[in-house]
Amino acid sequence: MNSRERYRAVTHFEPSDRLFRHEMGPYAETLKRWRNEGLPRDHDYRRIVGYDRFETAPVNVGLAYGWEYETLELTDQYEIYRDSREGGIKKKLRNAPPPGMPQYLEFPLKDRDTWKKIFLPRLNPDSPSRISMHWESLKKQYEVRDFPLGVSAGSIFGWIRDWMGVENIAVMLYDDTAFVQEMMD
Repeated sequence: MNSRERYRAVTHFEPSDRLFRHEMGPYAETLKRWRNEGLPRDHDYRRIVGYDRFETAPVNVGLAYGWEYETLELTDQYEIYRDSREGGIKKKLRNAPPPGMPQYLEFPLKDRDTWKKIFLPRLNPDSPSRISMHWESLKKQYEVRDFPLGVSAGSIFGWIRDWMGVENIAVMLYDDTAFVQEMMD
């Protein structure tokens, strides 16, 4: 069985040669280390460890566009910057071993006003950046694939958490449930 047949069989409770194996994958730093330790650059680590092939179509269901990455403060120990993907202000240690987690200092989503002015335009479903400009060509390739194809939908709670912070959304769930529902709709 190929990966597509195996995935379909397993998810439809049909017989298969084995379970479908898939992982989210290693950190970029881990893969870089493996390559430095001898993993050939032209080899897919998933095949070496026995994972099935699985890909996601280039469809953007998150923010249609982000922010400019901006360094706000730089010292020998740390950098304070505006994140280009979520728009938050973060602090990261410059010599921390990857994948070091940054400290979140400020979140861009603060209230209904920032939701309407900053976030809703970035969530426009008709934005041309939602689907790859090579979509027609990709569709032809996808028709003959031997692996399952998905769309990375992220996490509705996770997105809002990234935009306003876990403490803020936790309080908002209690104080203004209607607003949280509006954002999740």
